[in-house]
Amino acid sequence: CDYIANDPRFATNVLRVTHRHELQTTLTEAARQLTFSSLRNIFIQNNIPFGEVKSIEQVMKGKTALERMIIHPAGERSISRIGFGFIR
Repeated sequence: CDYIANDPRFATNVLRVTHRHELQTTLTEAARQLTFSSLRNIFIQNNIPFGEVKSIEQVMKGKTALERMIIHPAGERSISRIGFGFIR
């Protein structure tokens, strides 16, 4: 994405805010050309914080959900407890 970094419309924060719509469109188009894995590697190499947004299906198939899965007598499934330790 060197062309984005070198685009004069995005050189300063004021210019990025002024051209916010163009920046969002440009970044979205660039990101769509990459796999999640390659995008994750770019973020890690550049110390950019990120997180993956998962579907409910992906969450329910994940390790934490499977470890906490309760299968009720009727075959219904539920999660026993998924939470954040810092929330009281």
